[in-house]
Amino acid sequence: MGFDNESIIHELIADVQFIPIFIHLDKILIVVSKIGISSCEEYYGAGPGYLSTLITKYNGKQSLFIQSILEDECSLDVYYEGIKLYHNKDTTPNKIWETIGILRKYDGVTLFGITNSYVQQKLEELKKNNNIITCMSDNWENIDLLNLIFEQNIKKR
Repeated sequence: MGFDNESIIHELIADVQFIPIFIHLDKILIVVSKIGISSCEEYYGAGPGYLSTLITKYNGKQSLFIQSILEDECSLDVYYEGIKLYHNKDTTPNKIWETIGILRKYDGVTLFGITNSYVQQKLEELKKNNNIITCMSDNWENIDLLNLIFEQNIKKR
């Protein structure tokens, strides 16, 4: 099918802005599925929109941990079979993970996946290309912003 051909692969992903990052941390798999930037030192360059997940045991049950960075705080939610078992918001990933009291072997920014070298590389690329205009759902009625996004992303094609 051509998926072993490098030029075909590069052509297929040319317009893809982000591909999930899979990080192996001992027996834990961290998946970074969204990325955002900031200048906050405690976030190591990550910012609003950053989202990662991992699966590990919580209260003896294999659970899904959803970690995100919001405007001025971080969030951690733990789910087991679709039921939220835990929720916490704090100022940094490290403070969140100190509070939950598991996986103490690692710091919060490591469990968020932020300090991973590939994630750091992607954050740097985003900072360099920070002229990309985005629109959140609360701005969908802003026709000027939508026109800018159209000009930047669709009209060029």
